[in-house]
Amino acid sequence: MGFNMSDVTSRRAVARSSVMALVALCWGVVSVCHAQVSVLPRAGRMETAHTLGDGGFMVSGGYIPLESRLPRLGGVPIEDDMNIGGIELPRAVRYEAEGGLVPLTLGFGVTETTDLYLNGTIGSGTSQKRVQNFYGVPPDIYGAFIADGDLRFDRIYDQPLFDFGVGLKHQLKPDYGDGLPAVAVGVNGRFGYASDDFETFQDRTPADGFADFGVEGYTAVTVSAGELMQAHGRIAVSSSRKLGAQTSFGGGVEFGLVPGQLMVSGDFSSRRDIAGVEYRDTGEKLTVGFHYFLSPSTVVQFMTNTAGHLTLNLVQIGEKSTAVTPSAPSLEQELF
Repeated sequence: MGFNMSDVTSRRAVARSSVMALVALCWGVVSVCHAQVSVLPRAGRMETAHTLGDGGFMVSGGYIPLESRLPRLGGVPIEDDMNIGGIELPRAVRYEAEGGLVPLTLGFGVTETTDLYLNGTIGSGTSQKRVQNFYGVPPDIYGAFIADGDLRFDRIYDQPLFDFGVGLKHQLKPDYGDGLPAVAVGVNGRFGYASDDFETFQDRTPADGFADFGVEGYTAVTVSAGELMQAHGRIAVSSSRKLGAQTSFGGGVEFGLVPGQLMVSGDFSSRRDIAGVEYRDTGEKLTVGFHYFLSPSTVVQFMTNTAGHLTLNLVQIGEKSTAVTPSAPSLEQELF
């Protein structure tokens, strides 16, 4: 049997084509695994490791139901010394709040890696302290009036409930598609008037309301898990006049139902507080969301939970640098 040079050349061509097809397939798999699902600064109500980007912005609003009492429902009034007109008198006191909180946020992408957020909360409904038997009438007389539903000897003080604050977020490491998470750090500061309903009364002057302030620092990480999913984690340390020093942690996930158009998210945080009001039930700590892409850079987010918390975000992603990655080899490229 003679040596046929054309057969060798043909086999080399087939081998070269097979190798190139295999390389292209592997490259496609790797690209899919590292594709970035989204670059939104929030997944549900949780901060992600992404920023808005240079020139980006976010507008956020919502409604959080509020129903709080101290002492808790069915408890006896707390006996406390109230500073009324400069004189401290022992009186039985209750705090009651019923209505809602309206959290508002404006976010601006200062640079590709740094965001500035302006936050505020407005309280609606009833927020008041009731000082029972304010005038100190004899208990038997006061008790007779109370039995008839006559509260003329009580005095009610409306309590302001609002706050405002500033936040900064800086991305330390973007998602390069290297399998390592994106990382960001942030700090939030706030000041306002909170409900005096945490464990014991802290405000001895009910006519002025309870001034509250605090600061929070956090670290957020985001990991891409294929083309359709991202996972997020967050750990924070906070301190405020009302709630004291606390730590919190949380996690969330985003999943693309329709890639590039519709995503769903879910997140959980070990603690939630808004304007100094702490939400403790599990249903209040869980959130599910839907993210609809109006365009590749404009997203509407709607978040809710079983407690009736509602949040709506409009996000415009700004300019961001893209990582330069090598291109897949061409099938025409000579390997041998």
